[in-house]
Amino acid sequence: RVRFNYASEDDLQRGIEKVLTDGGVAFEREVILGPRDRIDFLVGDLGVEVKVAGGANDVTRQLQRYLGYERLGAVVLVTTRSAHRCMPEMLRGKPVSVVFLQTGLM
Repeated sequence: RVRFNYASEDDLQRGIEKVLTDGGVAFEREVILGPRDRIDFLVGDLGVEVKVAGGANDVTRQLQRYLGYERLGAVVLVTTRSAHRCMPEMLRGKPVSVVFLQTGLM
């Protein structure tokens, strides 16, 4: 279990980066998937996207685009938005998981 202290999406991303680094997990940061698509983290073929704002429909469309790239086999959405908890379990035939941080912005 990890507790994140953050005031912005950038702070939360830095916290996740620290957890991955401290855990010895190999990852890439801010990976360009295509001309307008950049995922926050890539761990093997698992994409990790962090969201503290935005509507569920917009985020769903974004994840659909991301999962259209062969480089991604699955995606985890880390979010502080309750509305994002309704993501489909599969998009483009690939798994989607949601990690909901209940504390929100601090």
